[in-house]
Amino acid sequence: MKARSTLSLVLFALVGVALLAGCGGGGSTGSGGSSGGFAATAEAACAKADKQIAALGTPQQADVLEYMERTEAVIEE
Repeated sequence: MKARSTLSLVLFALVGVALLAGCGGGGSTGSGGSSGGFAATAEAACAKADKQIAALGTPQQADVLEYMERTEAVIEE
């Protein structure tokens, strides 16, 4: 049981890092004309995903696996 909870916490941390890496910054301006549109679209998608994940709340120990699966589904979307 302890290994399962440790694995769940590791997965939770990885998802958090992935969100921060994928949704961070966006302050640079590229020389390509279409990169600005892509950045705006990506930031909008990240903002939407952040709101959906925040709405999931903080899971209790027993609910971590379900929370991770739901969070993963939001990220995949």
